[in-house]
Amino acid sequence: PPYPMWTIICAFIFALSVVGLGISVPCITVRYNLFIANLTGRKQAMFWGAVFPWLIGWFFGQGVAFAELLVWSQLVFGYTANFVWPFVLYMAAKKRWGKDHEGRPQTVKPLPDWLMPYDVVLCWVFLIITSGMVFAELIADAYLFAAFGQDPIGSG
Repeated sequence: PPYPMWTIICAFIFALSVVGLGISVPCITVRYNLFIANLTGRKQAMFWGAVFPWLIGWFFGQGVAFAELLVWSQLVFGYTANFVWPFVLYMAAKKRWGKDHEGRPQTVKPLPDWLMPYDVVLCWVFLIITSGMVFAELIADAYLFAAFGQDPIGSG
């Protein structure tokens, strides 16, 4: 074999213990929630919670195309979830509850007291900088791929 037997055994143990168990816990949770909420019957909950995720995982787990889709979607959706939504939610909460809660003691403050007058400006600056970084990465990856045929994620 091209790899030592010890490496192959460790790979199988890793696959069964980490990857396998990582899928089964959410499967049990989804199956239970579907059945308890009366959204499906017992057999449908078993299919959607336990069988379907494994089928989809096997189908999409093959090849490089899914890996590329996963990386690009993580870049776009991860950016949205980590940078855009917190900004939007903070601004909405500030607009809705900001005036009602001014002067009240807070357990958690988003900024030190001396920066609080500038919180909206700082939010905009942070959003613009992170957006610029994400879009620069997208443009650079597209350029590398178009000009040199270099795969941005290095998968082939």
